[in-house]
Amino acid sequence: MRKFESFPSLILFVAFFLVSCNKFQQLQKSGTYDEKYQAAIKYYEKKDYYKAGILFEEVIPIIKGSKESELSQFYIAYCQFYQGQYILAQHYFQK
Repeated sequence: MRKFESFPSLILFVAFFLVSCNKFQQLQKSGTYDEKYQAAIKYYEKKDYYKAGILFEEVIPIIKGSKESELSQFYIAYCQFYQGQYILAQHYFQK
């Protein structure tokens, strides 16, 4: 009987995970650059460096030359650093 006590919690967790992944994929496929940039910053603040890094990589070529471009380089460098990708982080810091 104890095996099934946490089952509702597990279902709720899986459902939340699937919804959040779907939201990220939908943003990645059809979001505007501003939506992606804002979402990347939110993911960074939540310490989800993987998703933030993906979105920053998509946005950087579009916003080159703007004031957000330099800040995005900073964010993506730290995303790589916090994921243990030190050589890649060094590359972004040098840019």
